[in-house]
Amino acid sequence: MKSSTSVLSFPFAVETATTSILIAAFALLITGVTPIAVILGAAGATLLYFASVVRSGPPKVTGFPIVGAVDFFTRRYDFLTENRRKYGNIFEFNLLQHRVFALGGASARVQYFSNHTQLNFTEGYKVLFGGVPVVTKEAVGTAEAPANMPQFNKRLLALIAKKERLAEGLPVMLSDISKEMAKWGREGVMDPFVDVYGLVFKLTCRMLGCREIAEDEGKIAHLTKLYWDMEAGSGVLPVLFPWFPSQAKKRHEAASMELFKLVIGVIETRRALGTKENDAVQFLMDSGDSNVDIAQFVMGSLFAGIINTGINSAWLLLQVAQKPVWRERVLGELRDLVIRYNYNGDETVQITSLNEELTKLPLDSWEDGLPVLEKCLREVVRMTLTGATLRRVMAKGFVVDGYELPLGSFVTYSPGDAHFNPQNYSRPFDFDPERYDPPRLEDKNGEPFAFLGWGAGRHPCLGMRFAKLEMKIICALALANYEFAVADANGKVLVGAELPEPNRNNIHTQRPAKPVYMRYNKI
Repeated sequence: MKSSTSVLSFPFAVETATTSILIAAFALLITGVTPIAVILGAAGATLLYFASVVRSGPPKVTGFPIVGAVDFFTRRYDFLTENRRKYGNIFEFNLLQHRVFALGGASARVQYFSNHTQLNFTEGYKVLFGGVPVVTKEAVGTAEAPANMPQFNKRLLALIAKKERLAEGLPVMLSDISKEMAKWGREGVMDPFVDVYGLVFKLTCRMLGCREIAEDEGKIAHLTKLYWDMEAGSGVLPVLFPWFPSQAKKRHEAASMELFKLVIGVIETRRALGTKENDAVQFLMDSGDSNVDIAQFVMGSLFAGIINTGINSAWLLLQVAQKPVWRERVLGELRDLVIRYNYNGDETVQITSLNEELTKLPLDSWEDGLPVLEKCLREVVRMTLTGATLRRVMAKGFVVDGYELPLGSFVTYSPGDAHFNPQNYSRPFDFDPERYDPPRLEDKNGEPFAFLGWGAGRHPCLGMRFAKLEMKIICALALANYEFAVADANGKVLVGAELPEPNRNNIHTQRPAKPVYMRYNKI
């Protein structure tokens, strides 16, 4: 269903009324009714001036009666892209009683990501973004108020943005991934959007959860199921009608509550036994946080940490492993890194196990010593992060393209507007990591904020450092251990097969538009 469109033109209506008034005034004047003619003439002139200075509202895309533009949930990327092409850099649509303004173009993008006084990040996502696990005070039987967003951000920064914390966790992360990949065996067929996602679950739970879950295969599998149940329980009905007891809402709430109980159980057991661990839950316990706040933090951070990192890790391995040139460049870079850090640059050294050598590398080498893998990662993020970011107008005076957006309305911007703009990126739908090399530097030489993969302006991604580390480790260890080829579900190698496009209309993760598998063989 393609949305119909109507353009609200208030000045046009004013001008029409003014014309009628002026004609009436002229008729009265020539018939001798001068006083009334003067009054009507003055009124007409005033209205005509008013119409000349007040702009019409932006084009309005209408959808279903009452509900509004359901396409924003069912085909989000296409809905935003198609209507921006038709109606320019700002248009309006409704979701129930909510007015939503979609923005595009460089000027609006700068305003959107730089504004911190009139646009609110938290309020935008709270109302129009489904899937986030939330457990109400009534459900847990407590009067405790949940921690606020600044407190959440402070805790997140302390756990995964500080160098000492990541350096301490790096050996365990490397060990976890090596052990998990060993379970793959010498050969087989994988769905990277299942198997690689599993690695991200493990690492994220290790760094943002607790040891008791991260090291228990049964609990990790259960957590994974709960995550997918929560994602499946999001969508148009739970978001627009949160009071309606739909099956999706029930599924989402049941999964959220079960995850809450899983985390709370760990916390209560630790407090009862007086045991201590070196993990995120212990950090929060030692910081004086309540059981409810700790559980809510773990649930929210797991969701935020997995939702994009999992999908990008899978696409990164697919893109690099499927393209021989980039696979060899990355492998060569990894070997050079090992020689530089582990053997003081002695190029005569014969590396017998690249996997083992990689597990010895310090944090600095992973963060600063892999420019080839870094630009491959950057390209994957550019190509997959195309959904919709959200804000809410919380103060008057936010003007875009001549329109002042009303207080309480919502604003959305799709990174695809920048990431697939040929003015920023040549052949924007091609995987081309060299676009970030001098002299091209396409992410910097184009429009402002041309790359939005890790946030921009006032809202950078707080988990960027950890997410990039996860993605690099997974891709590096996979390439060090296995050769990959795109295959069908039965393991038949598809010679010369092109990777499918991401399903950019998925509101949470850009999985492939059709299934894709990889055959792997141990090196």
